[in-house]
Amino acid sequence: MDKFLRNYFLQVQTNTLPIGTGFAPEFISIRTPFTIEFDVKREITGSANPFSIRIYNLAEKTRSRFLKDFWTFSTLDVSRLVKLQAGYGDGPSFPEIIYGNISECYSYREGVNFITTIQGQDGLDAFLNATVDQQYPSGTPYQTIIGGMMQSMKPFGITPGAIGDYPGEIPRAIPVSGQSVHLLSEWTSGGFFVDGGRANALNDNEVIKDSETLIISSDSGLLGTPKREQQILTFDMIFEPKLVPGTKVQLKSTTNKSYNGYARVFSVHHKGMISSAVCGSATTTVVLQYGPKGFSQVNPF
Repeated sequence: MDKFLRNYFLQVQTNTLPIGTGFAPEFISIRTPFTIEFDVKREITGSANPFSIRIYNLAEKTRSRFLKDFWTFSTLDVSRLVKLQAGYGDGPSFPEIIYGNISECYSYREGVNFITTIQGQDGLDAFLNATVDQQYPSGTPYQTIIGGMMQSMKPFGITPGAIGDYPGEIPRAIPVSGQSVHLLSEWTSGGFFVDGGRANALNDNEVIKDSETLIISSDSGLLGTPKREQQILTFDMIFEPKLVPGTKVQLKSTTNKSYNGYARVFSVHHKGMISSAVCGSATTTVVLQYGPKGFSQVNPF
């Protein structure tokens, strides 16, 4: 296990626009030695995944450029982005653990420190504003319709991702109109989710193809024994930024080998601190879904 020297790279879109006619968003980059705390939950549900970031002791001018009131819904306010990459070592690049729109940002004094808190959700702009208004002729494949719905989210910062197996075609011409996220949830039978700025649709027991299969064991930071509920396993591990919902992992527990096998990542919850001045912790809570063959060394996906 090589999990030393936590590091990060944070980019926050400001609340200002440059002088001129075109829209060119301004980002401020933040790195160590600034201390940050993060809390993000990423899961394969149809809701917008929430996140929170706390930044210590930014300059007053920077704090003012990050400010956002909760009840403001202009195009600029809703679409403001924040991106957090985190990992170990010097980089130069780290896995992206947060990519989303800012819903609220404020600063306050806490003891001797000024804390800037950023709260938001992955795909918030698209969840609020993306719509579909299309007419599809008879014989159109379901895959095509689902892909078209995903395309409707691109103007709001969400790109099409993985589409699982949705066979068949519509028997007659139909109009499709409404809010994109609601239609996608309906047409995929709840298999639609947004993660990392990408729209995905997976049936039960499907995984994102061509993704890395991580091995989770005590060597990679597994803490304690996983807790089982039906075909769901929950456990904690040392912060693992490479985990992505909808991908496949292989569990190798030494304390309960009956749980070992391949599973789909249902959710990851990253929480912790990255600082060069304070000794803080960082962990990842993982929820796995096992395939139709259950707890088996055979790969069911």
